[in-house]
This record gives sequence, C-alpha cells and structure tokens, in this order.
Amino acid sequence: GARHLVLASRHAPTETASAALAELRALGCAVHTVQADLGQAADVARLLAGIAPAGFPPLIGIIHAAGLSDITRLEELTPGKIEAVLAAKAYGAWLLDRLGTEQGLTLSLFILTSSLAAVWGAINQGAYCAANAFLDALAARRAASGQPACAIAYGPWAGTGMMAGASTAGVDWIRRHGIALLNPTFALDATETLATMVPNAACALVDWTAAVEALSEGLHSPLFARVAPLPQGVRSSSNEFTSAGPLAKLANVPTPQRLEQLTRSEEHT
Repeated sequence: GARHLVLASRHAPTETASAALAELRALGCAVHTVQADLGQAADVARLLAGIAPAGFPPLIGIIHAAGLSDITRLEELTPGKIEAVLAAKAYGAWLLDRLGTEQGLTLSLFILTSSLAAVWGAINQGAYCAANAFLDALAARRAASGQPACAIAYGPWAGTGMMAGASTAGVDWIRRHGIALLNPTFALDATETLATMVPNAACALVDWTAAVEALSEGLHSPLFARVAPLPQGVRSSSNEFTSAGPLAKLANVPTPQRLEQLTRSEEHT
C-alpha cells in the first residue's frame, strides 16, 4: 500500500481522526495533513505545491472524497445553497484535475467518490445529485483523454461518512427503499478492484424489486427496466424521453429560465 499520504480537509483533525492518523504512523506510513478548502483554487494550488517541501515523493494518486449534502425542496433552492454543495464535490474535483494537469502530475490513480444520487436521483437533493453527476462526467472525460479516472457511485456506508450519526428513522427509510448499508471494509475492497477497471462504476447493496417499487413512485424509469419487473400499476416512463416529453420541452427553454420551468412543473404534479 501507499507509504506516504497527504490528507486534506477544511477542518483540523478531530480526536477520532488524530487517533487513526497515529495508528497509520505507527505502521510506518508517513502522513502529512493540510487544512484546505478544495473548492478554492488558491487552497488546491497550495496543497499541491506543499507536497515536495514536506519531504514527500511525487504525487501519483488522488482520492477526492469531499462532499456536502443538502436537503432542500426544488422550489426552495437558492444559488447560494447550490454553490455550497457544488463547491466541495464538483469544484474540488475540477480544480484537482485542472491544476494537476497544469503542474504536469503523472498520476496512476484518480478516484472520485460519487453517489447513487447521481444514478437514480434523490428526493430533495437536486444540488447533491448534480454535483455527483459532474464527478461522473469528469471521470468519463479524463478517461476519454487517456488519463486515469474512476468515479464510483457509492450507496450509503454504515456508521461513517454522511451516515455517521444517522437516526434510526433515517436508516429504516433507506432500508425500506431497498438499499442496505455498505460495510466500509467491503466498500474499500470494491474500490481497490474498481479503481483502474472502468471510468464509471456503482458500489451498492440493492434489493432491486423493493428499490423499484419505492423509487419509481408510479413511473418506471428505463434505468430499472433490465433489473426488475415493472410493478403493477406503474406506467413506463419512455414517453418522458420522446420529442413531446417534458425533458425534450425543457431542452427548448432558455437556460436561465429552466429552474423556474421545473418549479412550475413540480407544482402542477
């Protein structure tokens, strides 16, 4: 495994994190921590420029795991809320890609921690879905240009990440929607396997029949068509993607007016 790690976070290490860092150092791993906001170009530049002065060898791999979730109804989303969610994931990934390329980094690994929210959406998390979709697109673009990249759309991890401190009700809601929590060890093993295989992948434990019934809400997405039968009473969404469907209509709306159009559409449904 890696013997030199550079860990960046907006915040100083917590007591729990400090204990984990001490364990790594006891195993012989050199760890350099940097307090930086990856959504800020100056911080990313400072992070990359500080690796050699810290006595570390050249950077050969990046794992971008920053993220911020926000639960907000579509009509209540503001530019400020959207920007805050995009900054951590999307801006950070873009800056690592752009500045790394400008500095001539020769990487063998570029992992982006995406989310199932980008695969099939998430209620009241429009900005978060968009941020993760950006990661998926960035990984595909890097791979198409011959650069290493893998965006992994994870399901929720048990007891850590955004599920740390989750309420029993929250966990029960996830399970009712056919999604089991990932064991962190399993997720890390999967990451090691997927990291250099494909530019886009998903890692989740899903009961597809339960997921389709819970997530379709009366509309069967083509995404689910090959993994579970159409639930009784659920109509196909193929018409959503025709020239007369709402997505096609939205494409004809000027970009600045699309949020208003989506808001009106939601109010009428």
